[in-house]
Amino acid sequence: GDSKATVSVLYWHPTTRAMIRPPSCPLKQSTHEPIDMIDVTSEGSSDDGRKRKGVLGVLPLVVLVFYGVSGGPFGIEAAVGAGGSFLCIVGFIVIPLVWAVPEALVTAELSTTFPEPAGFVAWVEVAFGPFWGFMEGYLSWISGVTDNSLYPLLMYEYLATVYPWLAGSPVKQPALLAMVVGLVWLNYKGIEVVGRTATVLCVFSMFPFVVLTVLGIPKMDVGRLFEGPPAGGVDWRLFLNVMFWNFNYWDSAAVFAGEVGDPGTAFPKALGYAVVLVVLAYSVPTIVGMAATKAPYTSWTDGYFSEVGEELGGYWLGTWILLAAGISNIGMFLAELSADSYQLLGMSERGMLPKFLSKRSKQGSPSTAILCSFVGILFLITFDFHSVIEMLNLLYCLAEVLEFAAFIKLRVAHADLPRPYKVPLSTTGCCVLLLVPSLLILTLMSVASTASWWVCCTTTLLGIALYHVLSFLRAASILDFHDKDGFLPRTGTLLSASEITPLLSFKHSTGPPNTDHDFTGKRGRSPAVRSLSL
Repeated sequence: GDSKATVSVLYWHPTTRAMIRPPSCPLKQSTHEPIDMIDVTSEGSSDDGRKRKGVLGVLPLVVLVFYGVSGGPFGIEAAVGAGGSFLCIVGFIVIPLVWAVPEALVTAELSTTFPEPAGFVAWVEVAFGPFWGFMEGYLSWISGVTDNSLYPLLMYEYLATVYPWLAGSPVKQPALLAMVVGLVWLNYKGIEVVGRTATVLCVFSMFPFVVLTVLGIPKMDVGRLFEGPPAGGVDWRLFLNVMFWNFNYWDSAAVFAGEVGDPGTAFPKALGYAVVLVVLAYSVPTIVGMAATKAPYTSWTDGYFSEVGEELGGYWLGTWILLAAGISNIGMFLAELSADSYQLLGMSERGMLPKFLSKRSKQGSPSTAILCSFVGILFLITFDFHSVIEMLNLLYCLAEVLEFAAFIKLRVAHADLPRPYKVPLSTTGCCVLLLVPSLLILTLMSVASTASWWVCCTTTLLGIALYHVLSFLRAASILDFHDKDGFLPRTGTLLSASEITPLLSFKHSTGPPNTDHDFTGKRGRSPAVRSLSL
């Protein structure tokens, strides 16, 4: 009828499994293998199909990144007790510069290059192949679920500082279970609900620290900020692990790139805002609290901010901070569970995990993947807080080494990949940028306990075994998997060529006169049209 069809062609890069725009040339002269899927996007989308309608705006994305990394100063207290005031201030300056900023830049470039739920798994798979991509996803998921098991523990410990009878009480495990079940249900309602909820929680959980800062500044004794380490010296293992844990997981935001309308613009902007917000959320209230209170730094343990608030503002402020801690842990749990679940969904869509893990609920949430993450959390909430931190840091370090290596490999070997955002450095400059973070990773790995190494090695061996088991199940057709060859980075709603063939045929503008090009290609598959606006 009066329908208007606009067809534009990109080509499928056979090595990277990504779309590229080659120089203008006739279709028959292209050396690239045409893709065999059709991407249907809304009219008005950009030429490369990146701009599309998404469910996450910049503000909800900033909050999800904030909660994925930080969630507020909760959990930083142990670093004060381990290193003292001056060392903490140095950490607040050095760690963001040598770790948070480089990791955020890598995440911004590669997330906009691969805007799909698999996130960093896609980066590593394209760079090093399916085995390393699977191991990256496996280690990251184990690390993420381990991290998420901490938040109910933190919330319970904050409650125990006000109600001491809760410490060691038999109600601990049932209470933790109830918290986890309730939050999993909320996550099931969908990423848009999670984003809006997290935004409200962020405002509520951070406001008492604004009040604490205002009340504490007039009472500050600046000299306390230059005091040395506590008696007994610096506990370097605890200090480094706590500081690193509080400033990592920037890459977890990558799994949300496919849910953002314009990743190339929104994603770097959101990560930049989030870096500033995280640094301020940790440093300002902690510095004010250290300088305005008189208690020895050895008193700073998990949950101590509620006591700082009570000393500076009274019982009401201490209680408010306690409630804010609980609210913040809810936000962090929601953000982390979303990230872990979308990662499993993305790995399933890439054919690494069985197809049932890509199932979505009516609200669009990865329902089966959420259930899988929930089971992992139930197992890990029984562990001690600080032993969990060290274990997950070690696993995270191994995954991060793969991500850094993939970033450099993609810069060198796949320079033709379209990058809506690109770190403004040469490849040599990027190597220099990642040198110090890599040294920090090696430092953390060197101070890890023997027990953590045993757990890490055992977990890695289990991952290798799982990869081969899944490969066997796929080859034997015992479980259904998505077809890897047919999967594309998610930039819109994908239709197979067989679904679109009855609807459209087209003439290639540079082909021979009056030659119809249909969708029949080699091996019975169809060459692909990248973008179709109807």
